[in-house]
Amino acid sequence: MFTKAFDRVRHDEIMKDLTQIKIDGKDLRVIKNINWEQTAAIRVEGETSTYQKIKRGVGQEKEEEDPLPTAVEINNALNKRLDNMMDDVTAATEVLDTWKSKVDILSQKVDELKSKKSELEGFNLGTDSLSLYQLKLKNKLKKVNVLLETAQAEQDILRDRIGRMENSLQHLVESQSDLERKYLLQKSQLNSLMQKLTAIQRLSGVECCVVDADILRITLQPKNMISSNGVSQHDDEDLEDCKLTADLKFALNEQGCLEISGVETLQNTEEIKELITHVKQDKDLPRFISGLRNTWLSSLPLNVEVAGLRKSHAIDFVQEDGILHLMINKRNVVCSLNVPKSYPCAKVFLTSVTGSELTTDKIPVSWFIRCVFIYKDVNRLDLI
Repeated sequence: MFTKAFDRVRHDEIMKDLTQIKIDGKDLRVIKNINWEQTAAIRVEGETSTYQKIKRGVGQEKEEEDPLPTAVEINNALNKRLDNMMDDVTAATEVLDTWKSKVDILSQKVDELKSKKSELEGFNLGTDSLSLYQLKLKNKLKKVNVLLETAQAEQDILRDRIGRMENSLQHLVESQSDLERKYLLQKSQLNSLMQKLTAIQRLSGVECCVVDADILRITLQPKNMISSNGVSQHDDEDLEDCKLTADLKFALNEQGCLEISGVETLQNTEEIKELITHVKQDKDLPRFISGLRNTWLSSLPLNVEVAGLRKSHAIDFVQEDGILHLMINKRNVVCSLNVPKSYPCAKVFLTSVTGSELTTDKIPVSWFIRCVFIYKDVNRLDLI
């Protein structure tokens, strides 16, 4: 999953994948030029329509965090190709309408010339001796015949072009229908892949997305891992505070292959620091992800509990040392608890009380722990 996600920024790999799944050459060219300004026109025997700027689907920005980049690229390419074809159909229809209008104008012109010719032929212009007026009429008849022949020839050419354009347009419409079916099929397959990816992420608790050309971000989400760790009935806000995000940095090695070169995360516990040190040395990304997930899972119940406590208590939690400082109401009474990392399997100890006459040996620890972690009610601690 991580390799596929990172392939999103390796366009040569994407083109290779698209070729292997037999995407045709036109669609591949669309993908290759996905961020280019494009125009479209129809050309028939040297006649070219006005170039139209293609606005739909061209130069679309890619989603920053596409979970299935290659599948999304294919879907976008088909969508782009469909939009381009729709523009081609529109351009062809405009040219066809222009030619038909021109044929109508020529038809009117031919009718007028035929009428003029019939009128001139009504005069007796076949004799040898003609008056000056008759000579003018005869010359005019010759010009009318030339104009009529030219108009009829142009009319025939346009009608032939219209016939071929109509055939081309019909082919475009059929191709568009075929592409629409292909697009809908690909969209259905993409939705299926997205559902599978969502299911995998829910089961694993791991989400993955590409941030930059050399950065892959993984996020460990607690929402789907709570039931398996004995923690329940927590607000989404508490769970959101407990997610772990790590940015994995990649670089080319001497062989020209990508390998992990560094990790950045805000949760720098000793266990995580050790995992980062190891992955920089052995470059074993799956092992690192597995170790990171296990480490995070082991502390998840405690982190979720602490996130819930922050909503009702003034606390300071030092995760590295497992120390929880709790302020009782608005008084200057601070209780310090030792919370083992294996919580809730291990016991929580009250280690010190500051600002109160009571000492730890005079406070019922079990009652104190219940007030904090079970009842979540600091008002019960007023006697301290």
